[in-house]
Amino acid sequence: SAPDFMSVREGNRVFEKVEAYSTGVFTLLGAGEPQEVRGASVSDGMFELLGLPLAVGRGFDPAEHRPGQGKVSVLDYGFWQRAFGGRNDVLGRKVTVGGDSYTIVGVLGQDARLPDVADMYAPLEFGETFSATTATSRRSEYLDVIGRAREGITDAQVMDDLRRLGTQ
Repeated sequence: SAPDFMSVREGNRVFEKVEAYSTGVFTLLGAGEPQEVRGASVSDGMFELLGLPLAVGRGFDPAEHRPGQGKVSVLDYGFWQRAFGGRNDVLGRKVTVGGDSYTIVGVLGQDARLPDVADMYAPLEFGETFSATTATSRRSEYLDVIGRAREGITDAQVMDDLRRLGTQ
């Protein structure tokens, strides 16, 4: 859940960085025939955590993770090739995904991807439930979370810290 993610992100003692993403299937309009695409909403440091380079364009600005501000998209390299012919003029192009209009701002590098494959990426919006102090929405579990342990931290230390956070 969003509050659990923020609790781990803000309260852990073992991770260098903690990020989250959520995936789904959507209808894409504006790139030829309507088609289903796999989408992922990613937190503000996901591309950096995984070391995912960009082939063209940029990633997401911090402001784009605020509710209503993140109507931008980064394309998967293979999807860029298939749907847009690998054209650099794709940057700035608007497409409609799931009924919302998105501006394409970047393309991931050729071998860059999350553990779950996606065609398009959007900023994960940090709404009001993204607070470690909230008691609401803790059962709304829809995020996958990835963390990078600090150097020298053992698996046992990670598990102990996650247990500690879980009891809080």
